[in-house]
Amino acid sequence: MSLYEQFHSDINKSHMFNVIKTYLKKEKDIDISDKESNDFFLSSIPIVFKENNADEIEEMNQYLLEYNIKYFTNK
Repeated sequence: MSLYEQFHSDINKSHMFNVIKTYLKKEKDIDISDKESNDFFLSSIPIVFKENNADEIEEMNQYLLEYNIKYFTNK
């Protein structure tokens, strides 16, 4: 499976949204359980993939994590 397929898979999307949601709730007391937040997260996936060069899914997921934490923290 290619990096693109791994990163855009439903399993990865679900996993990463939960990681981000849990981190933000625990560390920043920010709740992103609403549809608008989920929509932003989903729209960030192609942006992060296009703007970053990585060889491994873990590295790409780290970019996604950082991108979303920065957005929701500043929101």
